[in-house]
Amino acid sequence: MLCFLFKHQPRFILVLVGISSPMFFSCQKVGLSHQASSNEKIVAIMGDWKGNWTTTEGTVLPLAAQVIALDSGKYEANLLSEFDARDEHVVVLDGKKEGSETKFMGHAEGGRMTGTTWLGHIKGEQFVGTVEGNNTGTFELRKVMRLSPKLGAKPPAGAIILFDGTNLDEWEHVKDPVGFLNLAKTVGGTDCAAYLKTKIRSEQRQEAVMEVGSDDGIKIWLNGEVVHATNEGRGYQPGQEKVSVILAAGWNEIMLKVTNGGGGWGAGIRLVDPNGTVLKNIGEMDIDGSSDEGSRKHLDSKEGYLTVWTVSGPYQEEGKKGSQIFYTAFAPERTENQAEWRPFSMERDYSTKWKLADDGMEVLPGSGSIVTKRKFGDVQLHVEFRTPFMPHKKGQARGNSGVYLQGRYEVQVLDSYGLEGKDNECGGIYRIAPPLVNMCAPPMQWQTYDITVYSPRFDDTGEMVRSALLTVLHNGVKIHDNTEVPKPTGGETDNNLSEPGGLSLQDHGDRVQYRNIWLVELQ
Repeated sequence: MLCFLFKHQPRFILVLVGISSPMFFSCQKVGLSHQASSNEKIVAIMGDWKGNWTTTEGTVLPLAAQVIALDSGKYEANLLSEFDARDEHVVVLDGKKEGSETKFMGHAEGGRMTGTTWLGHIKGEQFVGTVEGNNTGTFELRKVMRLSPKLGAKPPAGAIILFDGTNLDEWEHVKDPVGFLNLAKTVGGTDCAAYLKTKIRSEQRQEAVMEVGSDDGIKIWLNGEVVHATNEGRGYQPGQEKVSVILAAGWNEIMLKVTNGGGGWGAGIRLVDPNGTVLKNIGEMDIDGSSDEGSRKHLDSKEGYLTVWTVSGPYQEEGKKGSQIFYTAFAPERTENQAEWRPFSMERDYSTKWKLADDGMEVLPGSGSIVTKRKFGDVQLHVEFRTPFMPHKKGQARGNSGVYLQGRYEVQVLDSYGLEGKDNECGGIYRIAPPLVNMCAPPMQWQTYDITVYSPRFDDTGEMVRSALLTVLHNGVKIHDNTEVPKPTGGETDNNLSEPGGLSLQDHGDRVQYRNIWLVELQ
């Protein structure tokens, strides 16, 4: 049976698992019913534990633990004096499943418990063990589930309901930036590479600058010579790099290699003069080869971006990530080129491809991020999310997504349960500010964000006089308090900071789920 109680302030609901008492709250009701049966034993071990450790002299001290599931039956347990504080860990234990028990061991190398060795095991609903060394004693913990008090929050009168679990009518896929070559749509795949090839005709030999952007890595050849290479996991930004080149008079061949490490991927490229002015004395090839002079039909309508390409791929190597195959010479870059090329299409269908799942919606990896059809300024937003169980992954590859206010300011979504709490982890304002405390719950548990955003303010001349401001409550606890966000955080859908923007949810390649999304516009 289950019971629950409120911690002070009231931060969250604490559910004690397996204690005989009247049932006040159902675990299934808060979203754990989708656990696969093959993971039930792992789920029983993973998560929060709470209890005490008792010294040999009889002193009883509070103790908490965060047990994190890793790959191959391994675990890590952070032992803490209390939850939800940026205090140093008492000790970190390494754990491994052995028969019906999961055994843990670790040595305290800092703080007041320096010189102690902790030995413990989890069996059933108890996590017990001994402390040896400079301090001695025993510890005993019970499994708890700490739930956000904001779960299931009802929209007030006048709120705009963006998702109630029934349909995706308020949403569409984010439209591609001008000139973006969207490989997620035309090639698909993950941890793979694709090649793009085009020809441009220059009226004369001339100096030029390639303005290049990519998601993720990119390598560029001009007339058979490598002129640029960047192997980096990143979101697309127009003109991320400026590459100086010399165009030959007549036809010039450009080939790109773009690698993908998860989620959306693609590239964009245009040619400007050394002063940054789009070149007007070049033309693109026609796919059908009907013109020998080159065409400006698409160049003029796409702000100078090259959009007439052929594509080859995807290419993969078993067991290797996108960043690793960046250095693999697939068919298009070998002299015995046997690659198959096909026309690259810029046509797009922006209707939402994400799927309804239970009472939420789920990211369809590779389909692209989604954004509300309506745009908003100052708002109070409520959104609930759940990260998937990915014990074989680490860091940014573990349950990654993001909530973009106005399509510009990202509050990160990530399975960073038990981690330090950085700006690129759950609750962080990406590249701007880490959360005051890491409030991330274990994977597969529904969590909440309650976010207040105030748009930047501008004077009559268009000068920004105040940055955007974000206040964020994660699982009911304030982790940002009127934090200034002076610029978009990366991966934004537009840069029109003085205009309203849509709420965007990120596809980063992982099956993160969202539900109960609504907002109140502030006057």
